Order: sequence, then structure tokens, then C-alpha cells
Amino acid sequence: MNHLYDIATGRLISSGSALITPPAGMAVVTFPDADSKNGIWNAQTLSFDLRPVSSVISAGDFEDLLTDTEYAGIL
Repeated sequence: MNHLYDIATGRLISSGSALITPPAGMAVVTFPDADSKNGIWNAQTLSFDLRPVSSVISAGDFEDLLTDTEYAGIL
């Protein structure tokens, strides 16, 4: 997939499969589709970073991870 970005700021303008000649002040970079679908555009590196994974779970989900003995020990 091709990604059009502003050279001065690194801001992503658009993404698509068509190969175009970029207007003045812009450039095109190509990455696999998976990168752009699963990542977040980084204007400094001009690439896609992996999306952060949430490590926060609900109290109920945490309790489900405990054995009966562990849960009894907490109570």
C-alpha cells in the first residue's frame, strides 16, 4: 500500500493502492497492507508503529485468573 505524506511535517495525507506522482512538498512511501492496518503512523520515522496493547483488565477478569485457593487467600 502506498502512503502519501507531507515532507516538511511527516503528516500522513492519504493511503491507497494507486501509485501516483506526488505533488510538490509531498512524498510516497510503500509498506505492506498489514503495517498500515495494524499500526499507527509515526511522523518522525515515517513508518507505522505497532498499536499499544492494553495491559489493564477488569477486576472480574482478574478474579477469573485466580485459583480457588488464591481467591480464598485474598478474602
